[in-house]
Amino acid sequence: MKKSLFYHEKNHKKTLVGIGINIAIATIMYLGVEYWAQQNSELEALRYWFEIGYFSVLILLVLFALYFYITKKTFSISVDRQYFEVKEPLFEQYNWKLNVSDIVEIDQQTDSQTDYPVIFVIVSDGSKYQLTINHQYDMESLYDALKVANKDIKLPTPYKFRVPGLSKSK
Repeated sequence: MKKSLFYHEKNHKKTLVGIGINIAIATIMYLGVEYWAQQNSELEALRYWFEIGYFSVLILLVLFALYFYITKKTFSISVDRQYFEVKEPLFEQYNWKLNVSDIVEIDQQTDSQTDYPVIFVIVSDGSKYQLTINHQYDMESLYDALKVANKDIKLPTPYKFRVPGLSKSK
């Protein structure tokens, strides 16, 4: 068995908790609007549309919760001396396994339309692989592991932006 220089794994238990919290908040809001509408008959139209919205959102949240609970899929990212691998069960474009010796650069950019960070792994043939930042893992430790696995990888220094939850530095 190969020794990992970096390994992070996340199941969707926290996602399920977040969905449960959202269902509770939506229900409290719904009950508040119901109470408010009972006090003021002029708000009957608002109550009607809010009810449609509430039940639509509730159905979607319950379906998402069921999907995550039933599939029990797990995100993982790992680096060893030979491979850099990402397994993202929700988005196929983020699943890849690269030979570390083929990696030339990690390129951090900011998407000009969304002002959100985008990270690409560039390999020797010019191909780019996008690194997902949807899961909280320590970018600095990931970059350090990549540097150990291949000292020739060009890494962003200093890290151009701090991605919330993905960096140890404050």
